[in-house]
Amino acid sequence: QRLRREGCSVLLAGKRILIVEDEPLIAIDLESAVVDQQGTVISAPSTLAEAQRVAENEAFDGAILDLHLKEGLALPVAESLLQRAIPFVIHSGHTDITTPRAWPMVPIIGKPALPEHVIAILASIIRK
Repeated sequence: QRLRREGCSVLLAGKRILIVEDEPLIAIDLESAVVDQQGTVISAPSTLAEAQRVAENEAFDGAILDLHLKEGLALPVAESLLQRAIPFVIHSGHTDITTPRAWPMVPIIGKPALPEHVIAILASIIRK
C-alpha cells in the first residue's frame, strides 16, 4: 500500500504471480505485497514437488522463487520458468548463489528485502 500512497502507479494490475517460498512469514508478506499492487497470487507452494507442478502447468505472468527450499534446490522450477519464458526473480537468503550461465537476466534479490522492493523488480521485468 505504501507504493500506492506515494502516488506511484499500480505495478501488478491484472498480473498472476507464482510465489515459491518455504518460510511462511516471508510468503505471507510477499502475497500481501502482490495483492497491494492489484496482482493475483495463483499459488504459493512451499514444497519442491508442488512448485514444479505449478511451474509446468499453470498460467501466470511472473514468479518469485526462493531457490533454497527445505527439500533442496529449486533449480528444476527455475528451468521450467525459463523454458516457458516466464519472468522471475530469485529471492534468497543465500547471497553466494551461483546461477547457471544461461540465467544472466534473472535478478537475484538477497534476503532480507522489503516485499515492495521484490515486487518492483519483478514488475520491471514483467513489463519488458
